Amino acid sequence: MRILRAAVALGLGCAAVVALPQQAVADETRDSQWYLETLGIAEAHEISTGKGVTIGLIDSGVDATHPDLKDAVSAGIPLGKSDDPLVDIRDHGTGIASILVGRGHGDGSGVLGIAPDANIISVAIGWDQNSAGNVDDWTAEGIRYLVDQGVDVISVSTTTSGNTAGQEAVNYAKEHGIPVVAAAGNKDNATETMGTEFPGAYKDAIPVSGTTKDGLDWEKSADLSPASEYLAVSAPAEDLPSAKAGGGYFTNSGTSGAAPIVAGTFALVKSVYPDLDWTDLVNRVLGNVDDAGPPGIDEDFGLGVINPVKALTAEVPGQEMKEPGSEEKPDEVDPSADAPDAADGSIVSGVDNTLLISVIAVAGVVLLAVIVVVVRVRDKKKRAAAMREGASAPTSGPPGAPMSGPPGSPMSGPPSSGPPNYAPPGSGQAPQQWQPPQQTPPGGSPMQPPPQAPPPGNPPRQ
Repeated sequence: MRILRAAVALGLGCAAVVALPQQAVADETRDSQWYLETLGIAEAHEISTGKGVTIGLIDSGVDATHPDLKDAVSAGIPLGKSDDPLVDIRDHGTGIASILVGRGHGDGSGVLGIAPDANIISVAIGWDQNSAGNVDDWTAEGIRYLVDQGVDVISVSTTTSGNTAGQEAVNYAKEHGIPVVAAAGNKDNATETMGTEFPGAYKDAIPVSGTTKDGLDWEKSADLSPASEYLAVSAPAEDLPSAKAGGGYFTNSGTSGAAPIVAGTFALVKSVYPDLDWTDLVNRVLGNVDDAGPPGIDEDFGLGVINPVKALTAEVPGQEMKEPGSEEKPDEVDPSADAPDAADGSIVSGVDNTLLISVIAVAGVVLLAVIVVVVRVRDKKKRAAAMREGASAPTSGPPGAPMSGPPGSPMSGPPSSGPPNYAPPGSGQAPQQWQPPQQTPPGGSPMQPPPQAPPPGNPPRQ
């Protein structure tokens, strides 16, 4: 029964769709995005729009032909029953993509995303009742693929039962500095008790619960299980307008829509703080949320409600805001362009540097050769003069004794002593070889790795 329930839940399509779609008129859609004002998105966009950032989206595919997603989505890979990552087989991923990077169209029409200048790589997962048990593995494969494509953040709005492959994929993303943001999941009804679902329940994933227009806990949002609370946040989940596959719009409620709001916030921050590693990036975003509910971390809001403006503007020592998209490779220099004027502050200008460096190098070699010749000639003259003086001087010591000179001179005899373990030639002693000191491993035996802990969160729902 539990397995059947999980399959049915997956068949209903992802974490977010919990209400029948309500058709919305295109020119009213932007005004219906109530959370844009609540989260201060206009102010955030004055600082960053996500330029230069790539978001990996794992969902049911994306209809990239929608007017609000023009030039915003590229194909990743299809997994499971999906054949094309740019075909939305469940009319779900298109809406999530619009909340992430929607660019609208015309004059203020359509859906405006949290990070409208970011781009998406779409990984589509398709399944039916017979293949629902493979979604964990496909999700893990999708995460690894997106990491290898070099995305900056990953957004997942499908929920799974959880397995070792999924946890290892989240670990892999973290090792490469990439946060994995996931929907916490939706209850079938408000009275149900349900903890965070996977992949949000994996250690170091970032699960997102939902809030209402009034800033309250959305009643069907999954409870944030203790294992994931320390990275959990909440975001608007009620009545979210989104793009519809094939054109048009509809309104949904669910944590599927909350997750891309948080992932989009990560994209805004990454655009202007491109050098942040995983820890600093996560701390900047999650450390600047607005506390809600009971003080501190709680199962409804986690750390609090996402605040894009605070995440962008908080003063953090050692973190310097850069121009949006500054992580992009600089344009190649045109070799035919005029060399810059030395008056611009540079010591040597443009293409003349190469010739000048070559001349300096040759001159240096010639000068060095002259110095060597002068020194050798001088030394030769000194040695000749010394030999003439020595020929007229009487020898000292008994007949047959070697001539002595000042200590350390070439004429000195063998030293009477030397460094430790030194054996003078002709002494009959064999020179002693240096031996490294004997070492034993610290503690006497190698450390044993700690036992592996099971994946965090509640056991997978089956």
